[in-house]
Amino acid sequence: MKLRTRIALLVSAVLIAAVLGVSLPLLLYARNTVLSMTAEQVTRKQKSLSTSFSEMANYYARGDDSDAVHASLVRYCFTRFSDQTSVLMLSGEPIAMSISINPSAYVPLRNSCRS
Repeated sequence: MKLRTRIALLVSAVLIAAVLGVSLPLLLYARNTVLSMTAEQVTRKQKSLSTSFSEMANYYARGDDSDAVHASLVRYCFTRFSDQTSVLMLSGEPIAMSISINPSAYVPLRNSCRS
C-alpha cells in the first residue's frame, strides 16, 4: 500500500474518532436534558391537575352524598380537567381514563402524588 493511502486512511480514522468523541457526549447530554425537562413538565402538569380536581371535588361534595352520587361527582370533576393523557387512580387502580393502556406499567406514580 502506498504511503499516501496509509496517511489518508490514518487521517480519516482520526477524524472519525474525533467526531464521534465530541458528538456522542453532546448527544447523550441533549437526550438526558430533554428527558429531564419532559419529566419535570409532566410532574408539574400532574400536580396542577390533581390540585384542581381535588379542589373542585371538595367544593361540590357533601357529607350526606350516597356512594353513587360521590362516584358520579368524582368522574364529572375528572372529565372537566382531564385530557387524552389523564388517568384517575384510586388505591393504585385506574378508575377513569381516556387512553387504552395500563398507565401503571409505564409511569409508576409516587405515593405523594396520589390524591
